[in-house]
Amino acid sequence: MAEDDHLYFSADEAAEHLGVSRTTLYAYVSRKGIRSEKAANAKERRYWKADVLAVRAAKGARGIRATEASGISAVSALTLITQQGLFYRGSSAAELAENASLEAIASLLWNADEDAVFTRRLPRLSGRFGKVVALFDNDGLADRASVLLPVLEADNPRSFDLSPLGMASTGADLVRSVTAILLRRTKVAAEPIHEQIGKALALSKEWTDLVRRILVLSADHGFSPSAYAVRAAASVGLTPYRSVAAGLALAAGRYSAFGRLDAMSRFIGELTEAPDPQSIIVRRLREGEEFPGFGGNDVYAGEDPRAQVLLAHLDKVCSRDQAFRRLKMAITTVAEVQGLKPDFALPAMFVNRRVGLKAQDFIWLLGRTVGWVAHSIEQSQFGARDRAPYAYVGDLPGNKR
Repeated sequence: MAEDDHLYFSADEAAEHLGVSRTTLYAYVSRKGIRSEKAANAKERRYWKADVLAVRAAKGARGIRATEASGISAVSALTLITQQGLFYRGSSAAELAENASLEAIASLLWNADEDAVFTRRLPRLSGRFGKVVALFDNDGLADRASVLLPVLEADNPRSFDLSPLGMASTGADLVRSVTAILLRRTKVAAEPIHEQIGKALALSKEWTDLVRRILVLSADHGFSPSAYAVRAAASVGLTPYRSVAAGLALAAGRYSAFGRLDAMSRFIGELTEAPDPQSIIVRRLREGEEFPGFGGNDVYAGEDPRAQVLLAHLDKVCSRDQAFRRLKMAITTVAEVQGLKPDFALPAMFVNRRVGLKAQDFIWLLGRTVGWVAHSIEQSQFGARDRAPYAYVGDLPGNKR
């Protein structure tokens, strides 16, 4: 069995999922764009699972057509999520995290030339930007950015260029601006984003590189609720500034991972400051408390591969770090007693704390703005959509009791 067999259907499986004969399946390869290739050590071909499922959804009343009826496309070429890891436009996110900058990932997801969008020309900041920054200085990154993005949009008229290149250029301005907001600066810089953070926080080369890796691995994670919000905003012709603001609003929700950051940060603090992390786990078990940062991602059957990648690198960089050793001990204990694996947010928040950032200034959010801009660009290519139909299930006129 090939390592990537889970990404494909056999001919019989594909035909069964589509409810068609094998002959019709063969026709779908050319008519509906189902990709196939010859299976290793077999005479038959195998069929790309994502394509088969997309065609099946398009045939029914639900799935893609139901989603697209609302103006939001459920078809994307941005990020493939597998149990083995993420792939940004077909490239392994884990491999990209070894060397790529966030700017390179942005250019990949935005399908744009990095030199053409991340130029030395910086977004214009008016005097009111600094005034608003001062007013919201004590708020978290999501709240500060939500307030400031409309200001940036108004100060930069080219943000209303909704061509793919125009939106990508706006995206570069936006990501650089959010970096300035994160660092509480009133000027935008052109240096690589991870280097800006490293210099501002006086980080070593190793910790600056950890920041870069988190930014890359945070860039996108498919159709999360916040991504749907971004695409809904883009579907009515809003700029990337407004679309990303919609993503920020949903990301801060109580049931999102970002909405539980303070609890996760406190939990990490308990674990890494206690002489015996296992005692913290036992106490939480006895008192029926949750384990923030564990088992909160239902996308993966096992461990979050992004967490695996980040923890593996932390092993190399922090092997003698007492706080990290305590975190690893806690991860092992939770796995043994609860069967829970760490989410990507757990080691990412550990790094966030160690570099001196507050929980609500989570660098994950900066990385995710890249993916939100990508969703905004992709969705905008579908153009304007009609009002969505819906099914009314309330009382009928005259029948209300």
